[in-house]
This record gives sequence, C-alpha cells and structure tokens, in this order.
Amino acid sequence: MPGTEKARRRLREAARWLILAAATLWLATVAVRQLPPTESAIVALALAVTYLVVFNPRTELGSYMNLAALVGLSAAFAWYRGAKTTAVLLALLILGFGTQVYGNFLYRLTDVWLKPLLGLVYFGWLACRILVPAKPA
Repeated sequence: MPGTEKARRRLREAARWLILAAATLWLATVAVRQLPPTESAIVALALAVTYLVVFNPRTELGSYMNLAALVGLSAAFAWYRGAKTTAVLLALLILGFGTQVYGNFLYRLTDVWLKPLLGLVYFGWLACRILVPAKPA
C-alpha cells in the first residue's frame, strides 16, 4: 500500500503546517495587543514572512532577502529603543542572509542549512520579544 503511506505523509505534513501557522497567527495576535502600533505592524509582517521562508520547502534565495529587510527594520527599532547590542546582533544576522554574494566557496558551504537556521533564530527572537515583557526603563 505505497499510496496509503504517501497520503499519510502528506496529511502529517499538512497538520504540521497548520499547527505552525496557528502558532504564528497567535504570536502575531499577541504582538498586536502588546507592542506599540508601528512596531506591532512590522512584527506581524516579520512573523508572516518568517513563516513563509522557514516552513516552506520551496523557498528561494530572494525570499531570504525579504526577511533580511525585516530583520533590518527590527534592528532599527532595537537601536531606537536603546538596545544597541541586540541591534548589532540583528545586523550580523542580516550578513548571514547574504552568503550567496560573498563568493561561491562560502555559498556552497552554507547553501542548504544556514539561512533556514538563521530564519529560525529570528523567529525565536521575535517570539521572545513578543512573549517576554520588556523591562521598564
């Protein structure tokens, strides 16, 4: 029954995507309620793009550049809030998304694994930014 196993695998994959989509939507809803309006709009967009980039098996290089632009906006917000270390770390994350332009040797070493990993790191940072309240200044 090879057809049955293939159908089960597709069903499991669809269930996984549905769970991740629901978690991303929940995070976006929490962000809209807790963060200032301008920042919550950027965070909701960043969550959507991160979901599409990290959890889509057909992601292309240009999609990671969309994510890098949103990481840049997050870095700007962090710098504006006074979190200079976070801003610098996010800027370094942007450099990791551009490995295809640093030469063929580096690109081939990091082709399959680095950008999805950086996307997951950014997704985790966004989740922490939303769920862990900021310390009052």
